[in-house]
Amino acid sequence: MHLKRVCSIVFLQLVLVGYLCAQMSLSDTIRMDEVKVYGNLRESHSIGATIYRMDSVKLKIFQNRSAAELLAMGSVNLKSYGVGGLSSLTMRGGNSSQTIVVWNGVNIQNPMNGGANLSLFPVNMFSSIRLQYGGSGTIYGSGAISGILILNSNALFSQPNGGELSLSYGSGNTRSLSSQVKYGDKSRAISVKVFGQLADNDFEFRNIYKIGSPKERITHAESKQLGILTDVNMRLHEKLFWSFSGWGQLGDKNLQPIMSSTQPSYANQVDRSLALVSNLSFSPSKRILFNLKNAASLGVIDYSDKGVNIFTNNSYASILTELESKVEVLNNGEVSMGINHTLETASSDDYVGSAKRNRVSGYASLRKPLFRSRFLSVLSIRGELVDGDFKPVIYSVGAEWLPTKKLIFKMNASKNYRIPTLNDLYWASTTYTEGNPNLEPESGWGGDVGFQIKSISSDRAINVSNSLFYSNIERWIVWLSIPTVSDSKWKPFNMSKGESWGWESQVDWSLRVNSLTIRVEGFYTFTHSVFSEQPGSRAQPMIYTPTHRFSGSLNLQYEKYGLGYYHGFTGKRYRDFQSQLPAFNLANLFISYKFNLLGKVVTAGLSVNNLWNQDYQLIAGYAMPLRSYMFTINIDFTR
Repeated sequence: MHLKRVCSIVFLQLVLVGYLCAQMSLSDTIRMDEVKVYGNLRESHSIGATIYRMDSVKLKIFQNRSAAELLAMGSVNLKSYGVGGLSSLTMRGGNSSQTIVVWNGVNIQNPMNGGANLSLFPVNMFSSIRLQYGGSGTIYGSGAISGILILNSNALFSQPNGGELSLSYGSGNTRSLSSQVKYGDKSRAISVKVFGQLADNDFEFRNIYKIGSPKERITHAESKQLGILTDVNMRLHEKLFWSFSGWGQLGDKNLQPIMSSTQPSYANQVDRSLALVSNLSFSPSKRILFNLKNAASLGVIDYSDKGVNIFTNNSYASILTELESKVEVLNNGEVSMGINHTLETASSDDYVGSAKRNRVSGYASLRKPLFRSRFLSVLSIRGELVDGDFKPVIYSVGAEWLPTKKLIFKMNASKNYRIPTLNDLYWASTTYTEGNPNLEPESGWGGDVGFQIKSISSDRAINVSNSLFYSNIERWIVWLSIPTVSDSKWKPFNMSKGESWGWESQVDWSLRVNSLTIRVEGFYTFTHSVFSEQPGSRAQPMIYTPTHRFSGSLNLQYEKYGLGYYHGFTGKRYRDFQSQLPAFNLANLFISYKFNLLGKVVTAGLSVNNLWNQDYQLIAGYAMPLRSYMFTINIDFTR
């Protein structure tokens, strides 16, 4: 039913495309370079925010891996239930539901749990990955209290024609294949990306829950994964641009037992998802742009555990229609306005009935440079109606001051809110869990201030940034264990207040000397995150949030040779309110060599993961691998 509705909307959009083309004569020279596509438009309104962009070297190294593995070596905190298990991202002391995930301009989080399983996101699917920190993403929608993960795949005109094929084999009997092909010209282009992986995931680990911490192998963790993503870009006229993206993903994963378990695991989860995005951009002049977006995010999650005779079926759908306009005003200023309708539905064997939610929002954002662009400012505001009820109006303000070409001072502040997830509201009362239909939305404010130093020359570049951040959230939704007659169960509650503050620091330095390129990156984050159950009560730590986190990398490229070393330190984290998981260091080493074969560029690479053979856990009780290896061959068919 949902898919038919989406296809009907896309068909009507195509009819509109044909009508507009018939009304306009196609000139010999197509001039669409001035038109800003949707993703770039929103990025230009992120003034004052801290943004980190993954470089192409990282994306290439991790192309046969998941976004979870890539982000685990970065500046953010990752929670993972074992090898290839459910992996979610948290930023600035928040939880995973407070960090939204956007693909090609659309929020693709599961409305049931408010998260996205990053272990099912192959890196090769994306042409760019960036992180936006804090709650300044008003233009992206409500709920972005802690930050945004922004994924893009559809910028085809800037990519050369050709293709790549990559094959990997590694420890845990992991076999991966990824390929991509792109073909087109200045007016139309298509790209197809495919990813597949089979893995036994029987890695070695030390079982610290047993006397003597013996070495064992992870059991019942086999996984299968298949994904395909297609992007289409068409310049239909000098004033008309259309893009379409479709991404299908299948994951079949056996769920490993916790280390303390004395019984084998029979649990399995199958994830099927489909995301569709259609954008039609019309620019009657260089100063005006209209964008019509239709999108759908559909998913089915089947969970089974034959050991205890549990079989549950869960499905969700999120259907979006959005109209946005951009107008240049006030001497290089820019106003972006839009209206959005999103329908969210979900069905689960564990729900009290079926869940449905209608969300209508309107937003506006003014971007204005002043003093010959030495001062940049943005003001964004958003109002939302959820099932007929008005929610708090949110806003964000950002500014950047450039006293010199190399120094930038930044600030932003925002009022934020996040409505409960469908699981929070509709989960039926079971032995271990229970929803809470009386939950209220989280609401609060946050901001950060900082500076950035940038210096770029022909052979070297340096980028240093520092920022202080603070967030205060009222009615923070937290799942807590409550006592029952026989045991206990988990249930979500609105806490009195959640508070997080800290400091982020980043250094990025690169140097080119003849055929040698050196790049060094370093990140440090200090985070203090707590919440209070009642006014005046003792503050409790936010679980799985490290106070200290550091990550750094060294990349060397010399002619045909490449070397990369990635190191991450994660400090102690509370697993509950009394006990902590120990700190750990995690390092990966990458070595590559390029050569020509039959006129094609071939890259052979070897990666050593967990180089120093460290014991660590991301979630208490779930084993993570000791040292492991992966060998990769990549063939480049680019013209």
